[in-house]
Parts: sequence; structure tokens; C-alpha cells
Amino acid sequence: MFGGAGSSLRWKMREAAGVYVSADTIALVRLSAPEDMGGAWMVSESHIVENRGTDGSEATALASRVHEELLRVGWENLPLAFAVPEGVAQTKEQELPAPLAAPELRDALLWSLRAAADAEGTVLPADICICCAPLPGASPQRFWTAWMDAARVREYFSSFAAAGLHLRRVTVCPPQGGICAETIARACAPQMPWETAKTEPDELLPAVYAGLLMDAKTPAHLYWSERKNPLGWLRPHAASVIAAAATAAFLAAAGADIASYEQAQRACTQAEEELALRGADLRRMEEFSAMHRDAVQHEQAWMTFAAASSPLRALLVHLGAAAADGIRLTGITTSAERVRIEGEAESYESLSAAIRRMEEQKFFSSDLMPAYAGQEGAEDGRIRFVLETHW
Repeated sequence: MFGGAGSSLRWKMREAAGVYVSADTIALVRLSAPEDMGGAWMVSESHIVENRGTDGSEATALASRVHEELLRVGWENLPLAFAVPEGVAQTKEQELPAPLAAPELRDALLWSLRAAADAEGTVLPADICICCAPLPGASPQRFWTAWMDAARVREYFSSFAAAGLHLRRVTVCPPQGGICAETIARACAPQMPWETAKTEPDELLPAVYAGLLMDAKTPAHLYWSERKNPLGWLRPHAASVIAAAATAAFLAAAGADIASYEQAQRACTQAEEELALRGADLRRMEEFSAMHRDAVQHEQAWMTFAAASSPLRALLVHLGAAAADGIRLTGITTSAERVRIEGEAESYESLSAAIRRMEEQKFFSSDLMPAYAGQEGAEDGRIRFVLETHW
């Protein structure tokens, strides 16, 4: 899992540093992957120093303290991985209904977390970051999951950068290193007969775990990396069948009035231009007046229809504007206060994208909350979902 990377990247990543801050100590490890040892990562040096009261949740103070220690040992220019202190992130064991590919894994676990929070009557932050690791010896669908507010993750990266450090990975170490426990033990073991163990493995375990994630082949769901473009996930989506269906349903109800109104307006405009150019005679003035009255009547009828159909009309327009690829709506139910949206998605990723787009519009007074998401009752492996929110 932590083997060497390609030639150019391997050279860059042959050395890295891992850091872990607890309430009492700061653990620093230097890892290397020498080619003459087969490219296997190992701890080449380690230091454990007193924390002196630095709060691991205060990113600016933490970055300054870590920079001080790295400068002291001469590692300040190494690419760095940081394991957040225990208690800063929230963790939970989760099981998914079916195996998923890596790109969809985080979206599915996030969906599961939000569904569980909704069932418990709690609310998760609107923007959270997830990292996860398969549980050793468990089914392939069971994961240890850690999550934090996305703003705090971004703060770690910005604070370390401001301190002049090259932070590349932020992670949360699973209990005993999770599926990486054996790799961590090998990295800490003496490499030569005359060497002794660097230090007690348990003291270094989170720092070693973080450092090993610097390997280029490490799955991305084990850590968080800095987004060079924070809005990169806001990919433009072409209008889907949802938009066409919603728009068609609306226009089918109001099409006749719209057509009549627009026709009368065009006639009024044309008559007004002709009168301005040629002078108005009585007959044309009478025709113009009649058309104007007709236009006013149609406009009033249209405004009455629009008022009666709101907010359902606005909801249909909103869903059309927020349409995402891979989503098909199957039902919309409204009451005086609540809205229930049912549909099917090709994947959890496309479902998450659709939710993000709808929430960006800030049309609803509360977040979209998942009432259900799963494959029961769906066809061709699609994900059936139910979303609920308030007007």
C-alpha cells in the first residue's frame, strides 16, 4: 500500500515528516524510502518533545509551535503530514449497503452520516470534510470514518503555510493505525542488527501514520489535501431532463395565457410605432385602444395566475435551474411549510452534486435533509432518494 512512486515523484517524496500533537507531547518523525531498501518507507529519525500547553485545535498557535520544533531539528523544508489531535475530529464506524468505488466512497459516507444525524434529530455542519479507512478484518463495506468542519481543515493548511511549512496532508489516525498497523510497525522496526527501536511505537503511531500517507499511491480517502481551487467541485452541469420536465409542466398550465399576452404586447408595440411615424387617425387609435385594453386584461389574468401558482411555480423554476446530470425526479409533494422531493440518482456523487447546487440557490429556508437514500425499489443499480426541507 505504501510502496514507491514513479521516478520523478519518488525522488521528491523520498523523505517526509509526520507530526502529531497530543495534550502532553509533540511527536515528530522523519521518514525515508531509500532505493537500496526497495523503496519501503521507514522511520529514519524521531523526536518527542513536551507540548507546553499548545492547543491542537488552535491552528495558528499549533503551526507556530510545530515550525519551532521542525526548525530546531532541521526538517522545516520537508513535505509535511499532520495527524490532528484526538478529540478535534469526530469519528464513527459505518457500514455501506454495497461496495463502492473510491470516487463515490466519501459522498456515500457523508450521505449516511447526514441521514443518521437526521434520524437522531441532530444537525451536521453544512460543509464538512471526511476521511475514512476500511476496518481491518471486517466486511469490505465497513469503514472507520472521521469528519471535521471544512473551515477548520482549511485553517490548518493556511496556518501552516503562513508559518513557512509545506503541509501536504491532514488526517486522523484510526485506532492502532487501522489497516496500516503492520506497515507502521515495519517502519518503526530497526533496519540493522545493531540498531535499537527508535522509540515506543505507540508514542509515534499517529505521526508515523500521517507520514506514510505522503506516498503518492496512498488512497485519497485516507487524508485531506489542500484544494488549490476551492470552487473546483462547482463544475457546470448541463440542463437535464428534470429542467425540461419541470419547465414543460409549468408552461403547459400557462401556455395559452402567455402566448395571448405576448401577441397582444407585440401588436401594441407595433401600433404605437406606426402611430408615432404616421400620425394617429381615429380608426387606428380605436384599434390601438382596443388592443391595449386586451393586453391589460391578459396581463392581469397572467399576474393572477402567477400569484395563485406561487410558490409551486418558483419551486419548479428553482429545480430546473439547479438540475444536475445523473438525476431524475419522480415526485414533488408540498404542504404549507414543507417540501418533499423524490427521485433517482446514478450515483451518490451525482446526488451530492445536485444537493449542493440546490442549496447554493438559497431557495429554501433550511438545508435539504435526506429522509432516505438507498437502492431499495430502484432499477439498474440507481440510488433512490427522498429529500425534505422547508419553504
